[in-house]
Amino acid sequence: MKTRQTLILVALGLALVSWAGCKSVGVPDDKSDYVGEWKGVGMSLTITADGGVDYERTGAGGNKKINAPIKSWSGDNFEVGVGPIATTFDVSKPPYEDGDVWKMVVDGVEITKIR
Repeated sequence: MKTRQTLILVALGLALVSWAGCKSVGVPDDKSDYVGEWKGVGMSLTITADGGVDYERTGAGGNKKINAPIKSWSGDNFEVGVGPIATTFDVSKPPYEDGDVWKMVVDGVEITKIR
């Protein structure tokens, strides 16, 4: 009987850790300009208001894809991932208006907001 209770507790614990590792910190009000669909040469980045990120980058070095929540913000940069697996997006130029379009520079790539 104790073995069964232990297994149930372990399963519940793992489920809780998994759930907690997937939770997004969201997009704070002062970062609302980040929300939207962005495109640039070899890069596609979508950030939702609830902190979801869908990212794809193609190039000579290979292809990268990430679909995960924002885990944290550090200045203009943000960390995306689940549990111990994460990557930081280096935002060297946060969202800004250039005429009638919004742009930002992420990981050295200038991207334009399309929605």
